[in-house]
Amino acid sequence: MEGIVVLGGGVAGLTAAYELSKKGKKAVVIEKENEAGGLARSFVYKGFVLDYGPHIFWAEHSETKKLMHEIGIKDNIYYKNLHHGVWYNNRIYDYSRFLHKLRLLPFFKRLPLFMIKIFLADKDRLKRESAAQWITKEIGNAEYKSFFEPLLFKRFGQGPETIPALDLRTIFKSMVVRGKEFYLKQGCGALAGSLAKEAARAGAKIILNASITSVKKEKNYFTIKYNNKTIKSRIAISTLPLPVLKSICGFELPKVRYSHSLCIYIGLKKQLTNLYSIVIPSKDFPFQRISNPAKAYPRKTEKGVLIVDKYFDILPRNLEKEKEKWLRCLENIFPGITKEIEWTKVVVVPFGLPLTRQYPKPAMPENFYLAGHFDSLMQFAGIEKAVISGKKAARLVLASKSNNSSN
Repeated sequence: MEGIVVLGGGVAGLTAAYELSKKGKKAVVIEKENEAGGLARSFVYKGFVLDYGPHIFWAEHSETKKLMHEIGIKDNIYYKNLHHGVWYNNRIYDYSRFLHKLRLLPFFKRLPLFMIKIFLADKDRLKRESAAQWITKEIGNAEYKSFFEPLLFKRFGQGPETIPALDLRTIFKSMVVRGKEFYLKQGCGALAGSLAKEAARAGAKIILNASITSVKKEKNYFTIKYNNKTIKSRIAISTLPLPVLKSICGFELPKVRYSHSLCIYIGLKKQLTNLYSIVIPSKDFPFQRISNPAKAYPRKTEKGVLIVDKYFDILPRNLEKEKEKWLRCLENIFPGITKEIEWTKVVVVPFGLPLTRQYPKPAMPENFYLAGHFDSLMQFAGIEKAVISGKKAARLVLASKSNNSSN
């Protein structure tokens, strides 16, 4: 009988295992990939350190920063004053600059009041109303149709009428109130790699290349099968995407829809913009954002790299054809970009964005806990949410009645 089994070795699972191991609990992490990290992995390609999808840490990501200090990678952290823009009226505006904000009127003149309303609004109302309903009521149908509808559709991979208005808070935090940003010298994967090492040093066991095929609840324990092996545990924490977990267990789970991210990485002979990211709300473009990860590097690079991405409910069948369409559209934003391209790489990030959560959540089997970036509402984005969720799961396990029998 194992101690506590953690399904999935992303940041949430590793954080839970690390927190439990610090308290002397035996944790076993089962991860299907050949390295831990989940959505927070990095890779090196053509001399660039790249993340699986655009990642940056906001100033308010205090739990992530605290964890980084604790596991010994604080010297890896560096801060950047990054600029962010939006493609509007056929040009790029740096919305961190006041004069450019003025040129975006009438949209920006209503934005402060809109933000105050969205942050002070009753959460229950924001859960009930869709993003489409909220924006139309509070800012107007014209702005909704011209700016928000295409932006949110591309951001979430489905219509704004299906997206809870509560999710708008994270969108606006990411655009205007994220504060000073920070990053890691070896990419966001440095967090997952160091977290895995520290968890193992504290006593956790991390099993890689392990495909979980079955999770069953027996009398007072769980049976988990992977790679034709079976382990048993009285306590389990799952960080798997809920559709994946649903396919291997018989539990009633929260109903969460996911969007999948398609990212096209483009290596360039030179840098084409000083902005770190550009939001593309226009219906004339198939992608939702352009990211410039080289601007987040600690040292300036002569060559450039862009990440163009969009979330899909269902991914396109022909990814190469989709890439060519995106590259043609980029010519309208960066004329002559085709001549500057040295390489391209297509990356799919499955289950990258959880959507339309079920309220309330169904009761889980006793001693079975969920963690991950789907666990809480979108008050925080990405890695910060995973860290908070992993810590929360560990606290629940430590406070459970079965805790003493899990060693």
